[in-house]
Amino acid sequence: MFVISKSYKDEFQCVKSLEIKLTNIIDNNKELSLKEDPCIHSFFKMRELVRSVLLNLNLLHSWYIGDESMVNTIQDIIGVAPHNQAGLDNTAKTLQFFCKSSLNLLIQFQIENLISLFLDKLNIEVPGGFYQKIIRLESELSLKKGELANPLMVPAHLRNSLHSDGRYKGYKGEGFSYLIEEVPFNFIDGEKVDCASIPHIAHSLENSIRIIKEKVLSHKDLIADQEGDT
Repeated sequence: MFVISKSYKDEFQCVKSLEIKLTNIIDNNKELSLKEDPCIHSFFKMRELVRSVLLNLNLLHSWYIGDESMVNTIQDIIGVAPHNQAGLDNTAKTLQFFCKSSLNLLIQFQIENLISLFLDKLNIEVPGGFYQKIIRLESELSLKKGELANPLMVPAHLRNSLHSDGRYKGYKGEGFSYLIEEVPFNFIDGEKVDCASIPHIAHSLENSIRIIKEKVLSHKDLIADQEGDT
């Protein structure tokens, strides 16, 4: 799900769509959950992390619309004087950045770990980073080149840009572009990334989860949905 954000509520809805996708996968693999399958438990971890972001966005929305029961409580917690509007606005931006960073960094970390777990199940050890592992998994599952790598690298590139003050540093100066349900993600070497909003990040992560479900979870040597998905 993607919408151009005009409020914290919009951002909440985009992240909620990701949470629903994760919940569907968990619910459709209850038997494997009982067996403590490490791959399925990665989805549990992702969902809990996403829910923590939802909690913070919900608090920000309540703060923004002036819910007195939340405004005073939040101000007390973060220690901002009620009369200092500039301080409140700055703190809201900081909390929003925390939500964005947590969503991108922590969920992407879990996705990268999940790819490693899939390779472990196939008894394959791959030297190198995330990209090399995806390429090897594509080969093992007889997928077309880029069928996993292209979509899964979008949030990875977003994550990497956070490490360089929001600028994309391409491999050997190369750029990267990908379209997710008509939403463009363009990465130009040395330039600021303009597709790193919370809706963009949530949309790219939800697409990664969808691709993993469709292309990987159905493989007989890994795990498979028991009842389908909605």
